Amino acid sequence: PEGLPAVVTLSLAISVRRMAGRNAIVKRLSAAEALGSTTVICSDKTGTMTANEMAVVRICAGGELYDVEANGYEPSGDVLLDDEPVGADPALEQLATVAALCNDSTLLEEDDWTITGDPTEGALLPMARKIGVREKNVRGRYPRVQEVGFDSERKRMSTIHEAEDGYLVATKGAAEVLVDLCTRIITDEGVVEMDEQTREQVADAASEMADDALRVLALACRELDELPDTVDADTIERDLVFVGLVGMIDPPRPEVARSIAECRDAGIAVKMVTGDHRATAAAIAREIGLLNGGRVVDGRELDSMSDEDLAESIDEISVFARMAPDHKVRILEALKERGEIVGMTGDGINDAPALRRSDIGVGMAKKGTDVTREVSDIVLADDNFASIVAAVEEGRIVYDNIRKFTRFLLSANFGELLIISIAVLAGWPLPLLPLQILWVNLVTDGLPALALGVTEGEADIMDRPPRDPEENMLSDMVPYLGVVAALCTIGALGGFIWEMAVHNIGYHEMLQLAAYGHNTEAMPEAAQNALKMAHTVVLTQIVLFELFVVFNCQS
Repeated sequence: PEGLPAVVTLSLAISVRRMAGRNAIVKRLSAAEALGSTTVICSDKTGTMTANEMAVVRICAGGELYDVEANGYEPSGDVLLDDEPVGADPALEQLATVAALCNDSTLLEEDDWTITGDPTEGALLPMARKIGVREKNVRGRYPRVQEVGFDSERKRMSTIHEAEDGYLVATKGAAEVLVDLCTRIITDEGVVEMDEQTREQVADAASEMADDALRVLALACRELDELPDTVDADTIERDLVFVGLVGMIDPPRPEVARSIAECRDAGIAVKMVTGDHRATAAAIAREIGLLNGGRVVDGRELDSMSDEDLAESIDEISVFARMAPDHKVRILEALKERGEIVGMTGDGINDAPALRRSDIGVGMAKKGTDVTREVSDIVLADDNFASIVAAVEEGRIVYDNIRKFTRFLLSANFGELLIISIAVLAGWPLPLLPLQILWVNLVTDGLPALALGVTEGEADIMDRPPRDPEENMLSDMVPYLGVVAALCTIGALGGFIWEMAVHNIGYHEMLQLAAYGHNTEAMPEAAQNALKMAHTVVLTQIVLFELFVVFNCQS
C-alpha cells in the first residue's frame, strides 16, 4: 500500500508527541515502537523511584542517637534527644562542621527553600543550621584548599581546609567503608581510640537506620600539621577520627507503587539498581511493592558470582544494592543472555556504556549528565519511574495502531487485487477503472488508516504480556486478510455481474466487451451505459465495505 510509509511515520510521530506530553522525550522514532516489547526495566532508585528530596531525620554522634525534625530543605525544627530539644553539644557541632565543609551544595534562602547541587549533600546544610552551624560562617573560618573528589569505587570524598594551626580534613562517605578508615572516635569524653566493640556499635546503628529505609552517611575528620607532598586518597583518607552517622530519608514517589503494579500486570519485570546500602534499598523496595519474594544482592556478592551464575539467578533478584557503573553492564548482559528486552536508566557519565548497550536507554533530564542524555534513546523530563511505564504504554499503543492500519490497508488492497485478477482471468471488462482504484487508495484507504494510526489505545493494553520482537506481524493476519478479501470480492463482483445482467449483458456479451479494452467509446451505447453503472456499483460497494472494515479493525 502506497500510504503505508506515510501512515507509519505519522503514527510514530504522534506517539512521540504523546510521550513528550507524559514527560518521556523520545530521541529516535523507532524507540517509540520498541518500547512495546520491553520485558525488563532496570531503574535507579534515588530520584527515579524516590522523590530525590533528602532530609536528615536521625543522627548518631557522641554515643547518642538523636532525632531531627525535618521540613524539606527549610532549616526549621529541632534536634531532639528523648523527645526534648538539645542545646549546644560539641559532638553535634563537630558533625555539623564536617558536614558543611565536605559539601559542594548551597542552600538558597528564598520563600521556597531549595538547594543547588547534589540532594544528599544539600540535606546536610539544613541539619547543620538546626545544630547552630551556618555553612557560610564555617566555610569562611576554614577555607578549602584541596579536594579528593567522590569516586563510586571509593564511595567517599574528602576536602582539605586551612585551620589556625594546620589543616583540617573533612570526609564523608558510605558507613561500611569509612568506619574501616577510622582509628579514633569523638565521644562525650573527647577523642578516644576506636576498638572493635565501638566499631560493632557503629555498624549496628548504621544497620538500624538502613532497616528504617534511611540513607546512611558517615562523617569523619583529621587534623594535619602540614600537607603531604602528594595529596590523594591514600595519604589523606587514613587515621581518621569518626564523627558520626546521619540517616536521611528520600521518600518514594507516591505513583511508583502503582506503576510497578502495572508493570507486573503487563508481564514486565522491574529491577532496582542503586548505589545505596542493601538494607535501605530493600526497605524502599518493600514499601513500593517491588520486593515480593525476590532477592537482594549487593556489589560484593555480585563480584563473587560468575557470569553464568548471574544469568541463571537473575530472574530471582529484584534489588541490586551498592552497585558501581560497571555492575550495570554485567546485569544488562546477563538479562540479554536470557533473551530479555531491557530498558536501562542512568544519570552519570559512567552509566553511558550500559545505556548504549541496552535495548532502550533511558536518561534523566534533571540530574543526568550531557553524556547520558546524548546516548539515551529516551530522556525523562521529570526523572520519574512512572514516566517510563507511561512510555511503555505508549509504545504498546503505537505498535497496536501499526497493526490495525496495516491489517486494514492490506485487507482492502488484497480485495481490490483479487477483484481485478478474477476479472482478467475470466476475460471480463475491468470492474474498476484505474482512476477509481486511485480514488479508493488515496481517499477511502488513506484517511481511515490515518485515523487508526492515532487511536488512544485499548483498555487492556497493559494487561497483556510483552510481545516477541521476533514475531511476524502478518502471521496471524493471513486468515483475516483472506476472509475480508473474499467477502469484498464476492460483493463487488456479484454487484458487477448483477448490474450487467440488469442491462441484459450476460457472460458471452462481457467477453465481447472485453475485446474493446480501454476503447470504451467504440462500444455500443447501451453497453457503455451498462458498464458505467456497473463500475459505479462496484466502486460504491468497495467504498462502503472498506468503511465497514475500518471499524472492524479498531480492535
